[in-house]
Amino acid sequence: MAGVKKIDKAEGGIYPMVTNVTKMSAWQPIDINPFQVTNSFNAVTNGFQNSNYATLRDAYDDSPTHASIINSFVNYMYADGLANTDTISGLDLSLYLDEDTTEQICFDTKLFGGFALQVIWNDNEKDRKILKFEYVPIDRLAVEVDKYCINPKIIGYWYSFDWRKLGLYPAEECKKFNGTYQGGVEIYVCQRVTKNNFFPLPDYFSGINYMISEGYLGQNAKNHFKFENKIKTIVNINNPRKASLSDSVKEQEAEKFREAFTGGDPKFQVTVCYNQDALDATTIDQVEPEKLSEQNVFFAEECERKIIVAHSAPKILFSGSNNASGFSSNADEILVATKELYRRNVNPLRKIVLDGLTKLFRLVDVNVKLEFIDFEEFRRVEEPKEVTPEEEKV
Repeated sequence: MAGVKKIDKAEGGIYPMVTNVTKMSAWQPIDINPFQVTNSFNAVTNGFQNSNYATLRDAYDDSPTHASIINSFVNYMYADGLANTDTISGLDLSLYLDEDTTEQICFDTKLFGGFALQVIWNDNEKDRKILKFEYVPIDRLAVEVDKYCINPKIIGYWYSFDWRKLGLYPAEECKKFNGTYQGGVEIYVCQRVTKNNFFPLPDYFSGINYMISEGYLGQNAKNHFKFENKIKTIVNINNPRKASLSDSVKEQEAEKFREAFTGGDPKFQVTVCYNQDALDATTIDQVEPEKLSEQNVFFAEECERKIIVAHSAPKILFSGSNNASGFSSNADEILVATKELYRRNVNPLRKIVLDGLTKLFRLVDVNVKLEFIDFEEFRRVEEPKEVTPEEEKV
């Protein structure tokens, strides 16, 4: 097959389409799904070996601003939990979906743009009923498509604990849940509507490069304190006899010298050089980018700004403490921003989750009505203020 490269068998014997990988755009570090084929199954992963999901996970792990916003959004979404508000139904949701699973669903919806659940049925062949819904990490799923269609549709799923190690974690075939019992593992996936063919894209996708950049800034800070922020000393021993000693002897003497000079303190970095004469003495020249500290400050602030914009989050709620429009602003502004947060962000994300879960729970009880319960301070309804005739005239 043209344009197909075989991967080592230890990786599962995958045949990915790796020629001319197309990016989602000129700058985004996300590639369009390569089609992967093995001798036993056909699967499309979200990037090679589900690497797109890995990129989203890494951005969350590395960017403090991004992680803080996602955590806050998930807390607002889940709030005081999921409830069935229909008085006729009386269905106990906890029998089918535990609290941890619901919170994981909220987290995956924000982080990845969708969530997945396994539908568990009872063993009674004459009276099949749904017993519960189990959480499945959506980032461990690949899709199986009807490749004979002009516009392929998802017809099933494949699950692997780690798509980079298929030899150790072989992919398992899963059925796409269709509302009726099929046997085997049945997977239900709910996701945002996006331009990606088979996989969700999170709502913050356009800011992914700024999240990665903020991670690099953090890594640079770590490296600075680990390697650069040390007292560096170069000791030149200009002695032909010493310089002619064997490398092992020179290393032993140098180690004794370092120990005596520093006392084992890691903040001191000592380099010992043996030279034939003083003209051979070692020198170190360091060339740093111009105004490096100013650049770091600029990019740190710019990353924070762009990440907030990518999430469409109110700046007053998520900007750093150095920003003048932070939490020192008055309570009215924060209240308005919080309402805007619910209107523009939290409620649309909740709708994705509620629409998906409602489809499942309606198979258990047609009268079920799902709602997330807001935190108590947001459930309080302000009493309308009475207006006097004098105020009406004004």
